[in-house]
Amino acid sequence: MVGRRPMQARTRASRERKRQADQREISDLQRACETLELGPEDRAFSLLPLSPRTRQGLKRAGFLDMTPIQKEAVPIALRGRDVLGAARTGSGKTLAFLIPVLEQLPVAPVCVCANGAVVYDPTEDRVLHAHELSPDTMGEILHDVERALAGVYHGYGVERVGSSALDPEDECFLITPEYNPDAWDSRFGVVDKQTLIEVPAAKLLVRCPDMTSAEMYDIIAPLIDDTTAHVTYSMDEGLIEISRPGANKATGAQYLADRYGLTSAETIAFGDMPNDLEMIQWAGTGVAMANAKPELKDAADHVTATNDEHGVATVLERWY
Repeated sequence: MVGRRPMQARTRASRERKRQADQREISDLQRACETLELGPEDRAFSLLPLSPRTRQGLKRAGFLDMTPIQKEAVPIALRGRDVLGAARTGSGKTLAFLIPVLEQLPVAPVCVCANGAVVYDPTEDRVLHAHELSPDTMGEILHDVERALAGVYHGYGVERVGSSALDPEDECFLITPEYNPDAWDSRFGVVDKQTLIEVPAAKLLVRCPDMTSAEMYDIIAPLIDDTTAHVTYSMDEGLIEISRPGANKATGAQYLADRYGLTSAETIAFGDMPNDLEMIQWAGTGVAMANAKPELKDAADHVTATNDEHGVATVLERWY
């Protein structure tokens, strides 16, 4: 016991030195990202300010050169902006917005979209399964939200399922004029509230720039019965996502597990936000990121490092 304390002290000191070194590396990469400029012929991933671990992962996966969409999107994502928002196909969670993700993968897997409400097969460009909110249900929800947010600036959006990833974006992602004036996109359809909900949708979105998502959730969630809709959020900046009851990432993952003959005990899931909670609880091994919300950490089997510290890679490399 006498000799253990110096060893523990050395271990703590070593961990602290590693933490400080990692933080310096992250800061250096962030500064490099801010000044990154690629020339017309620059396509190699090696030209990007990425950590050695990320470079090794890309090389092992066979990613040497960027596609045109990757070249446009990745540098902007490295500066802290939404990579899908930078891509030519747009921003969001409807089928069309899978295209820039699929282009970065060496395979075309069946995809769970819209917080588990939609399952899509990109090889056949076909929706395999969909949970949708009815127009009547969305009308009831809008009525309740309008009363709850009376006097507070807010807007609405919907993500419609469609039938193909090539459906026009302005027919699948629609918003009211108040949804987010600072981030309007000409590709989105802008309509009034009645038109917004006249067709079934995978998700109904409520946007409020003056509140956090947690604040909105505390106001809106108690008004909506679980048998009417499922309420959650996936970002902090004033956005609530509402789906049909039972539509969550766990049900989407269960669909895939059934398709491939797996049990939940044979799966692993990573998450950081409330919309990941059911999936973390469902998976045989649920892993929360160090930057995850407290409820995710409480539900998880393990807590890994942050996104910046390669938390997902740390777990996968250890177990697989």
